[in-house]
Amino acid sequence: MPSASKRCAARSARPTAHRAFHPRPTTSDSRGSKSNTGDQAVPVNLGISDPNRADDRGYWQQVDLDFQLWTEPDEPFETTFSVSESTTNATLELNTNRHRAAETGQDADFEVTFVSPDGEEIEAERSQLTDSGRVNLGALRRPSQTDGTYASQGSHQTFTDELDDPAAGEWAVRIMPTKTMDFEYEFTRTEDN
Repeated sequence: MPSASKRCAARSARPTAHRAFHPRPTTSDSRGSKSNTGDQAVPVNLGISDPNRADDRGYWQQVDLDFQLWTEPDEPFETTFSVSESTTNATLELNTNRHRAAETGQDADFEVTFVSPDGEEIEAERSQLTDSGRVNLGALRRPSQTDGTYASQGSHQTFTDELDDPAAGEWAVRIMPTKTMDFEYEFTRTEDN
């Protein structure tokens, strides 16, 4: 029996009113070339022919599949932040959406390394992990998100890492995410007046 990819190729070669597969990548990298990751929309022709329907309206002859493709990174994300002479503490908060993690039973995590102005690498100390969510009683909702009266509209995790008494200057932080497709970061500096 041919593989799935060969079966798909055979279908696309069959004469139909529409192309069997027509991927439309919607993302590109910073140089403008097409990327292999991101949102992909693929209409699949079902090969249905009905003489009672007009040929110019073929929406009922196909199904539309939407994919979100991604790969876990090999290198950490890196950014910088400034620390003043009066800073006594720096806090990094990382926020990630948990709806995909809940489907797979895997929680996101982050490896965080701070780099001081003189180049010293400092492993971050995780000080807090927070779970939060949002529930709605009247919104339109999918069955998988509904528990009777309540509709869960996603949950988030917040990872908090602290850096005590950082030296003044330009710091870098390296963030290596695992089991998450996106995250937000926020730096907070405590100033001693």
